[in-house]
Amino acid sequence: MSRPRAGKLGPQSTTYTAPAFMRNRLDGKDFSSLTVVYAVPSRPGRCRLINRNIIKFKNALPATFFRLMPRWAGHLGGHVLLEDDQIFLHLGEEEIARRRAAGMSHSQAGRRGMGERVCYMPSTADTYVVAFNRWLSKYGDGGPFGAADAGFVEAIGARLSRQQLLDRYSQHTEGCASCQKGLKQVEAARAAAAAVTVAAGALAVFCAAVAAAAATAPAAATGAAAAAAAAATAPGGAVAALGVALAQVAAAVAGPHDASGAGHMLRAVVWAAVALAAALAGSRLEELRRRFYEGVYPPPRNLKD
Repeated sequence: MSRPRAGKLGPQSTTYTAPAFMRNRLDGKDFSSLTVVYAVPSRPGRCRLINRNIIKFKNALPATFFRLMPRWAGHLGGHVLLEDDQIFLHLGEEEIARRRAAGMSHSQAGRRGMGERVCYMPSTADTYVVAFNRWLSKYGDGGPFGAADAGFVEAIGARLSRQQLLDRYSQHTEGCASCQKGLKQVEAARAAAAAVTVAAGALAVFCAAVAAAAATAPAAATGAAAAAAAAATAPGGAVAALGVALAQVAAAVAGPHDASGAGHMLRAVVWAAVALAAALAGSRLEELRRRFYEGVYPPPRNLKD
């Protein structure tokens, strides 16, 4: 059987136990991994995959990183691997069922044009696919829902759209406690980023307005500062207290009065940078939020360099 990246990662061994269990072990230079998969048929054309991945690192740094990584992040990464073949398998199963219903056999032997066969699979990478189908034919009565015939093809139902095949929410997120928790965290962070964007943007505009006023009308600005100081020393009253508070807030946001306006404009630039950073963070969080709902097309690993 072919090995990942032509064996560059290290030796591997795979155990297949009919009808629906596979165990794969990979021993690399810096890590070893164990993947255990149960494929449980639920109805014609549908299968529930129960998967467990265990990775053991020889270096403490990546091991610590993986321990700190939230579980839902690993689930999102796992989707990418499954979606590599999701569309192909869905369409391929229907075609294979139709050919079997027409009486064709499933074989690895032979060449193109030699007999009516379901498909031609000369690669050693297809060894387990061939073994699985042979087991179904010999011991499994064609499969858990019977042999492929016209009724089976009809039971598969209509072809699913690309959006349906890559619908992560209904296939996983909706029923996964870890991903539901992660989705709420990402949505809360996205809302916070949006609030920071609006607030920082407003503060940037305010500081820029103060800078413009100070640069174009220094006397008026100085007069306003003197009025604020007078309000601070004036006898009580709600209006005077509010004026003092607003003057203090303005000074905290835009900085102390600067007749040239340069200091206020610097504050405006800083607040604008904060707004931009928050907007970029919000955009990335929105991309992450969508990953809980839908897969990526085309699947990244199917793209050629």
